[in-house]
Amino acid sequence: MKEKSIMHALTTLRALMSDKEIHVPSYQRAYSWDTPIKKYGNDHTQTDEFLTDLETYSNARQHTPYHFGTFLFEKNGQVLKVIDGQQRLTTIVMFLSALFSRLESIRTWSEAEKACYGDMLRQGELIRFSTVDRDQQIFIDYVIKQSNCDHTRLETESAWRIVRAFDYFKQQLADKSEAYLVKMLSVVSGATCVVHLVHQKSDAMQMFILQNARGKPPLNVELVKTLFMHHVNTPGSASDEQDALSEKVRQCFEKIHHLSWLAEYGTSADDILLIALQVYTHALWVCLDPLAQVKRLLHKDRSNDFVANFSGLLSSTCDLLENFFGEWSFQNADIHSLVSLGDINMALPFVLKAYLYGLPLAEIGQLSRALESIILRDKLIGEGDLHVVLGDVFSRFTKADNDLSPIITQIDWMKTADHSLFGSWSNSKLHELLQHWSPDEHLATFLLWKYEMLLEQQINGSSRHLWAKLGEFELDYIGHPCITEQDDYAHDSEYVVRGTTLGNMMLCSKSDRCELGKTPVAQKLPGYIHNEQQKEVKRLVAENAAWSGALMGQRNDTIITHIISAL
Repeated sequence: MKEKSIMHALTTLRALMSDKEIHVPSYQRAYSWDTPIKKYGNDHTQTDEFLTDLETYSNARQHTPYHFGTFLFEKNGQVLKVIDGQQRLTTIVMFLSALFSRLESIRTWSEAEKACYGDMLRQGELIRFSTVDRDQQIFIDYVIKQSNCDHTRLETESAWRIVRAFDYFKQQLADKSEAYLVKMLSVVSGATCVVHLVHQKSDAMQMFILQNARGKPPLNVELVKTLFMHHVNTPGSASDEQDALSEKVRQCFEKIHHLSWLAEYGTSADDILLIALQVYTHALWVCLDPLAQVKRLLHKDRSNDFVANFSGLLSSTCDLLENFFGEWSFQNADIHSLVSLGDINMALPFVLKAYLYGLPLAEIGQLSRALESIILRDKLIGEGDLHVVLGDVFSRFTKADNDLSPIITQIDWMKTADHSLFGSWSNSKLHELLQHWSPDEHLATFLLWKYEMLLEQQINGSSRHLWAKLGEFELDYIGHPCITEQDDYAHDSEYVVRGTTLGNMMLCSKSDRCELGKTPVAQKLPGYIHNEQQKEVKRLVAENAAWSGALMGQRNDTIITHIISAL
């Protein structure tokens, strides 16, 4: 007979944690609270508010205990697995560890404080609170034991959040007095909370889904993982089958979290989930509501086949992305260029299919070149919906029919079609835009990098910047676009119009010693020796006596012609 849930009306935080172990189970979301970062000016974060609330309570001389709210757990003997409240509990433990560390730097702990430390943090080798498996080692070493200060090789964003939060608390407590620390320890350890326990694993997962419908919303990937674990562990399945499939689900979602570095390229954990779902369904449109689509597929498949098959596809998606953004981008110039563009999630379902269908790297590079062309146009023009216009060729790109020609033909048609029901990405539209475009810095850097490679290829037969990273460059205006009545260009009407276009922008390597900023053009020219476009501008000025709006327009036209021909 199923054991009923138990509601404990009230307990203290210390009583909750003493004589027990509290674990964050694998289906739970990892640590997600934000911490103030000075350079971003984000003072109002969860960790900041956590500390402010405690200090406000402490200073108010309240006669009732501080209250941490309700915690939900799955109970398994002396082990409590967190269903709801893990963000608060993780933060509490980090704060207490920082507090005990600061107190120890002032004096030796009293016997009562040692007992409190043992009840709430660590009793010998017994760690009272454990976070998700992937972050547990850094949590123990950096937060609890404070034995390892090296956090340069963290693999997950949640691990970085843990480090930032703990460092923040240590910084905030660094100058606090003994009296402050003792009082705050009393406030936290004596704080009350309501505890709700459930005893079935499937009930615990269902409660997680319901509880996380409020507060800071979890990622889709976290909810899908929990849905899968709940589906697999529903009573009635064989235990061995449950364990094997649960492990498969756990491992594939672990892979996703270890790809957190893809965020710098504009690909998040939820994007990885969406890419796999688009390939599974052969439909780009599922981006409208991926979570609802997963739920429909789960409901449709009463067995565990969908969970097993989709988890396998997710694992393959992670393998593809690791190769594509890593090793392949240094083996194939077209892939490297697409990766350098960034925010290319529109391309990745096509690339994943090509990978799954066993297409050679050269063909994947050819596909990447075509996709880069249309995605870059979409970023620049921004008037259409690629999901609609490419949706049909994507759905017809299958293992049985894995010819790239229909995709490339469709993209080539889009480059010449001036009018379409769903938008325009044509050469004429692109030319019109670039004539007076005030560019986004990243896209301008990308376009001038492409232009530099075209010039190098044209002049030298090869490009030395082919494998460069965009982060190696910085942009500069040749002639400063903000002019006053006193400037030499004040009466050059074309200068005013062209001053913020590509024709007046220069690509400079950060390793070059170029004069930048408002420095007069005449002083910049001697340093224009490091790449072909710098030499080009130097020649233009020498032939025309001075840099002018007319030269900007001439150079802008040249760049546009080269770029469009390459796209």
